[in-house]
Amino acid sequence: MTSTLDPANYSVGVGSIHITELQMHQVAAVFVHPQYQRKQKFDIALMKLATPLAFSTKIKAVCLPEYSFEPLNANKARVIGWGYHHFKVKKVSASLQEVDLDVIPLERCRTMYEPIKQDIIRSQICTWSDRKDACSGDSGGPLFVYLQDKAVLYGIVSFGVTCADEFPGVYTAVSYYLNWMNKIMTQN
Repeated sequence: MTSTLDPANYSVGVGSIHITELQMHQVAAVFVHPQYQRKQKFDIALMKLATPLAFSTKIKAVCLPEYSFEPLNANKARVIGWGYHHFKVKKVSASLQEVDLDVIPLERCRTMYEPIKQDIIRSQICTWSDRKDACSGDSGGPLFVYLQDKAVLYGIVSFGVTCADEFPGVYTAVSYYLNWMNKIMTQN
């Protein structure tokens, strides 16, 4: 179940909100979902680190959601990332950025993407807020909701058209993939 991606091409940074102060960790293996399609379907992968993380006040785990095929039942969610501030200015941020976004129903998202013939599938979450969005460089980052003071990972940044435009941001819904994730973690 290991992908053909070379783990040597990847590393994971933790422990700071400043990009120059991150503690970098080598990746030992990359597991891409077997149904992944270049058209942003099944857009999820797991990375196994070469050495375990040591949790601290600066390095904490995020909670996983409950298994569900239902859409995210929240009005707002937060996305964080190091991505571009503007689509045309291709420069990552020096500090971790965060923004709260409005979660919209999948039917509305599908309607908004119809003009460009982009399918939105059941295992995706959409957000759309005026002049707020994830952007290039944020892909793979978390979309989460705080529940009882715990961050719960509901989505993974997947795609958009540009950034903060008339098209919603689209996220992979983590709850759809928990069985696959558990299988990968158990076998590896």
